Amino acid sequence: MKIFEEIPDTNECLDSSLTIGSFDGVHQGHQSLIRSLVEGQEKTKVLISFHPGPKSFFMKNEYEGDIISKHEKIDIIKKLNIDILCLIKFDDTIRRITAELFLEKIAFAFKPKRIIVGYNHTFGNQKKGNMNFLIKNQNKYDFKVTKIDEIANSDYGSISSSIIRNYIREGNISAANVLLGRMYSITGLVIAGKAIGRKINFPTANLKFNREKILPKRGVYLVSSKIYDTKFYGMCNVGFKPTVSSKKSISVEVHFFDLQKDIYNENITINFIKFIRNEKNFKNISFLKKQLIQDKNKCLEFCNNNV
Repeated sequence: MKIFEEIPDTNECLDSSLTIGSFDGVHQGHQSLIRSLVEGQEKTKVLISFHPGPKSFFMKNEYEGDIISKHEKIDIIKKLNIDILCLIKFDDTIRRITAELFLEKIAFAFKPKRIIVGYNHTFGNQKKGNMNFLIKNQNKYDFKVTKIDEIANSDYGSISSSIIRNYIREGNISAANVLLGRMYSITGLVIAGKAIGRKINFPTANLKFNREKILPKRGVYLVSSKIYDTKFYGMCNVGFKPTVSSKKSISVEVHFFDLQKDIYNENITINFIKFIRNEKNFKNISFLKKQLIQDKNKCLEFCNNNV
């Protein structure tokens, strides 16, 4: 897959199918659209996206983060058989570009025969690049436009990045995973902590993680991770660790079941499976340990019955 950080000013292909969108999460709805793109007869499959996306630009500090990181987005899209990915930084220059100029640049670079977009997608200054705009320009640039209608899940209803982000924020990881079509995850470097967990037979891997992603609500989760080519289950705490720390910075730490190896300085990906409980402030370490034993048993019971 060839990757550009802007729309190239050179002609890259003569026969393409193309789509445009933020694709935060590359969820089941996005995947359905991309399948329609890839299954076409055109020689080159082109995806134009943004990272950070428009919401991050306009909401500034109120934005809680993307569902997936830039590197995750690239890896996922690559596996979906896209030939060219334009992953553009959404900034003030992009915000000001007109829909007319944006489409002109796309038409010159990729000569699309088909442009496929989601039912509610817009682009260009003042969001003028909507479905009607594309239809009006079909003959000018010799392409056909296809609209992909909203995709719904039989159990959870509409699929959208906003809905998935809300599920993650609420700790409803099970629902988020269904709509994503894979498990929500956090990737990070295992760093040294205070080793308090080790003293009570619950050693943890503390993660230095990507802060651009939205985090699930504070609490304990059943998770899995592939470490040294072996899958391990564990329980992850996302929060402030109020029983053992007075700091107000979010931490992510995992106690893996049956893991005996040292994984300091290893990059690992934590896949979130199920919410177990809210974060609590215990009277002392002894009460914390009793709760951790209950959490572990609950996780193991779920694993035995469901995985």
